Amino acid sequence: MNVLEICLGEGLGGLELYFRKCCKHLTGQHKVVVVTKSDTRLAKIASEEDEKHYAIKRAFKQLPLKSIRRLATIIKEEQIDLVHVHHKDDLPLVAWTKFWSRRSFKVVHTRQMQLPGSKKDLYHRFIYGSIDIFIAISDMLKADAQKKLALPNERIKRLYYGVEKADKVEFESHFVHNKTHFNVGVFSRIEYQKGQHIVLDAGKSLIKKYPDIEFYFVGDVMDEAYKDSLGKSLNLNESAHFHFKGFHPKPLSIMPCFDVIILPSKNETFGLVVVEAMRAGVAVIGTNAGGVPEIIDNENTGLLFDWEDNIQLAEQIERLYSDPNFKRKLAKAGEEKADELFDIDSHFKKLNSLFEEVVP
Repeated sequence: MNVLEICLGEGLGGLELYFRKCCKHLTGQHKVVVVTKSDTRLAKIASEEDEKHYAIKRAFKQLPLKSIRRLATIIKEEQIDLVHVHHKDDLPLVAWTKFWSRRSFKVVHTRQMQLPGSKKDLYHRFIYGSIDIFIAISDMLKADAQKKLALPNERIKRLYYGVEKADKVEFESHFVHNKTHFNVGVFSRIEYQKGQHIVLDAGKSLIKKYPDIEFYFVGDVMDEAYKDSLGKSLNLNESAHFHFKGFHPKPLSIMPCFDVIILPSKNETFGLVVVEAMRAGVAVIGTNAGGVPEIIDNENTGLLFDWEDNIQLAEQIERLYSDPNFKRKLAKAGEEKADELFDIDSHFKKLNSLFEEVVP
């Protein structure tokens, strides 16, 4: 099968990293052609790692004629059978290309973000009607799609993410300043909805009681003003406990450094970081919202807290700090669940089966 993987995003977050995994893992079974936006980090990576890579300009218009012609040419020349779309903003381009292309091809869309509203108007019926299989990454998102899309239920599938397993023997142990301290990690882009301020407020109350607790924030700064506000809220003594480390290209290589990893986001559709941390054998805490409660069984495979409730979050962190046996129990149960449900090889076998449903 000839598969075209397309992602015209400019960032390098969870969606784009999953796109890269698809480019890598599907290559062993199919001819994979990769399409990215020009002059982005994704384009740079693809140009270095992919045998077949095309860079095009992102199409912001509802009817991007030049980009349609460009994509249709690629599909014809590479004899593409299936286009796998990752970013919702790329769907109009693919839908119009499918409509006008002289070569017939199937469309699979992996959806990672919630649908903001009903998509049953005439325009969205056309755009989403071009999709042969809509893949939701959680049961919550699948139910949302069934409600808001004019697609038959049999076209809407749920496929959990698959992630690699961190090496708990060989990892960057020097990443944390003091290995004997209780080290807390937060892995996500730095912006308000990701909730770093909640961790900061919880941490301030905890370090007064437990001076050996340290917090590490790993991820790109998307909102400089928000990042500055976090720093300004800390006094000199507090700032020694909070470390902003920026983007890390291989988060799995540092996750085993931590005693607990927190996902404090407002509403994650899935919570990839939680699964990665669980497979790394680290205890996890996440917000009781979105798809996270599908992953974390509260009190069994991790702990939950309510968004922006920094007092509740502080209590959950303190429980793990004060009871190492409870922390180890949660981490072990979480790792067992993640190994069973979120193995990356199993994920791509299932994804490949979905592809074969539409391109036998």
